Amino acid sequence: MDRELNKIVNLLRFTILFKDNLYNHSPDYIIEKYDHFIGFEPTVVYRIYTPDHMSTFFLKYYKRWKVDDSKKIDTILKYLLSSQLSFGSPRINLWETMLKNFEEYIGELESISSEPKRGLHTNLEGIVKMIINNNLKYLTPILRDLKLKSIGI
Repeated sequence: MDRELNKIVNLLRFTILFKDNLYNHSPDYIIEKYDHFIGFEPTVVYRIYTPDHMSTFFLKYYKRWKVDDSKKIDTILKYLLSSQLSFGSPRINLWETMLKNFEEYIGELESISSEPKRGLHTNLEGIVKMIINNNLKYLTPILRDLKLKSIGI
């Protein structure tokens, strides 16, 4: 795979890992996986505001895990929550939503690690491969834009 596709695949691996039961994963585990698959500190200016549809989740999550004020986990959770809505909905473009949410809450796609990362269960890895193979026509313009940005055009 080329560098640009590796970035998209790493993002998909990270996102799909937490597409269900986000509440059951500790902040330490989420940050560990974020650092592994994504590999950079969030660069978007932190926003204190939490969208209304996420407020209940954050109240329960922070109470359960006794999270100290952590901007990093807050930012990552906002990305994951906003991206969860994309999975399983035929009316929502997974790529468009996932990439837009990543840039809104985390940072630039170009900053994602381009090294191929492993670490998913075999079943999830199969789902990632299926999603990539079934969506190559949607990925082509995204990969082209990433390639152009990487060479400075």
